[in-house]
Amino acid sequence: MNYRTINDLNTLILNNLYKIPQNIDLIIGIPRSGLMVANMIALYLNKRITTPELFSNNIIISNGTTRPIDDNEVKTVLVVDDSCNSGNSISNFKKNITNNNLKYIYLTAYTTNYGKQFLDIYFEVLEWPRIFQWNIMNSWINTNAVYDLDGVLCENPKVDDDGELYINEIKNAKPKFITKYKIGTICTCRLEKYRSITEEWLRTHHVSYDKLVMMQYNTKEERVRANCHGQFKGEIFSKCSSNIFFESDYGQANTIKKMNSNKQVFCVDKMIFV
Repeated sequence: MNYRTINDLNTLILNNLYKIPQNIDLIIGIPRSGLMVANMIALYLNKRITTPELFSNNIIISNGTTRPIDDNEVKTVLVVDDSCNSGNSISNFKKNITNNNLKYIYLTAYTTNYGKQFLDIYFEVLEWPRIFQWNIMNSWINTNAVYDLDGVLCENPKVDDDGELYINEIKNAKPKFITKYKIGTICTCRLEKYRSITEEWLRTHHVSYDKLVMMQYNTKEERVRANCHGQFKGEIFSKCSSNIFFESDYGQANTIKKMNSNKQVFCVDKMIFV
């Protein structure tokens, strides 16, 4: 799996700014991820920025405000996306251009070899399979994944008294990363006796999944004595067809990985593969 973080992206941009012509008058970021890359470049080069929609309405963003584009001040436009594979995003932008009097330069931070044909500038060739920190929680990789619950789908409970305070915590837990994809298995160290509360929370927050696996101990004390959180999750992961486990805790993520060396484990707390 080719994986790049936001820090990787920042370093890549800094090391490749020299590739961008000095005469750029305006930067257009293609939503959503392209806007992030465009903003970073615009800040480093002190250039004005806009979106395709604002651009079609002759509007730019300057110093946090919007204003009409002066035709005399914009001659060369840099169109930016985060990555290019099929070229669809760049091609769609080209189809919708209404001002043909400007020079357009097309740039992405990452591209496949196939995608290079749609670009004027690229920073790194990155072939499939690939994934980025900024979209890993809502990407194709989530299909049929295994998810930890507390710390991934929702915040970790602040108290765990195995009683009313804990019940209130998990009933009202704030969502964290809710993927639009159907999750194969949710594997949690919550106790089985909290299944109905957990299922209700998942319904409320529109989490789609096939299976919810919970620990079978009767009390928190039994679970603590067993001290097998990572092992429990690793065993469940080894029995299912999923190839990636999203785990919040770094220590547990390493345990899961040791038990499943041929599969991917992603630590959400650190945003890294272990």
